[in-house]
Amino acid sequence: MPVTQLVAMIRNSPPRSAAGLLMAMPAERLPAVAAALRPADLVRLIPALKPEARRGLIQALGPEHLFDVISGVPLAEAAVLVPMVPSERLGPIVAGLSDGALAALLGGLPPDQRQRVESVADPRRERQVRDLEYGDAVTRALVRGNFQVTRQDDGMLVTNARWRIAVAARHGDDGRVAVRDAEDTAYKLRTTAPSRCPT
Repeated sequence: MPVTQLVAMIRNSPPRSAAGLLMAMPAERLPAVAAALRPADLVRLIPALKPEARRGLIQALGPEHLFDVISGVPLAEAAVLVPMVPSERLGPIVAGLSDGALAALLGGLPPDQRQRVESVADPRRERQVRDLEYGDAVTRALVRGNFQVTRQDDGMLVTNARWRIAVAARHGDDGRVAVRDAEDTAYKLRTTAPSRCPT
């Protein structure tokens, strides 16, 4: 069957049926079919693929498709796909992610894969990414405590039924930066009081 016809069938089928078509094709045809599919088509198919088929697809994708797929899937899915990316192709994907996306991805990876991603990341991004990752961890902790958290520029607004507090979470800070940032956020948002989250 010609690639164009196969691609049309995959696009017009429900995800599970489309994934079945993809998994049934010979491995040598996968790169041509994957290249002809749009990233949005691939993002739709990935959850329906079995783990080995996902790995085969990820390894068959060209660099531009690979980045679009990794950045287009939900974070939990990206954390599953990144370990499947060949080492020599991981660097450009990590370089293309925003600091916030990279911080969120690192937070969802097991230690060995986290180290693998950090080893190809630009060292100049380390501080910003670590700060964002720490902020995400503080946010998750506050949400687990039944607080409503809204990220605001360099801080966060924490609310409950009676009050609003500005929080600045700064990794490795002794309070000099975090207190100033929390006070600035509190002033802008007219909150009850500033707070900081030291490491």
